[in-house]
Amino acid sequence: MSDKKEIIKADTKSKEDADKSKVSEMVKESGMPKKIAEMFSMTMQSGGLPHQILDKITEKHIDKVLEITDKTNSFVHQDNKSGRRYGLAYAVLAIIVLVVLVWSLKDNNKELLTQILVILASIIGGFGAGYGYCKYKSSS
Repeated sequence: MSDKKEIIKADTKSKEDADKSKVSEMVKESGMPKKIAEMFSMTMQSGGLPHQILDKITEKHIDKVLEITDKTNSFVHQDNKSGRRYGLAYAVLAIIVLVVLVWSLKDNNKELLTQILVILASIIGGFGAGYGYCKYKSSS
C-alpha cells in the first residue's frame, strides 16, 4: 500500500515540476517585468498554481495586474503627498498658536509664560531625544 502512495507522490511531484518549468518558459518568452516574474516564481515555490490557471494566463491578465499595481502606487503617492501637506499645516498652526500665546502673555503674566515655555521646551526636547534615539538604534 505504501508503494502505491510513493508512486502517486512521485507522479504528482513530476507533474508539479513540469508545471514549474512551463511557467518558467512562459515567463522567459513573454518578456514580462522582473517584478511579475518574481511574483510567479514565489507562487510556484509556495505550492504551485493549478494547471487550469496556467493555461488561461495571457498577456492581458499580466497587463491588468500591472495596471492595478500602477493605480495602487499612484494612490499611495497621493496619500503620502496629502499627509505631508496636513503635517505642514499642523506645524504652521502650532507655531501661530505659540506666537499668539507668547504675544498675549508677555506683558500680562510673565511667570505663567515662563512655565508654559519650560513645559513646551521639555515636550519638544523629549520628542527630539526620542527621534534621535530611534535613528541611532535603526542605524546600528
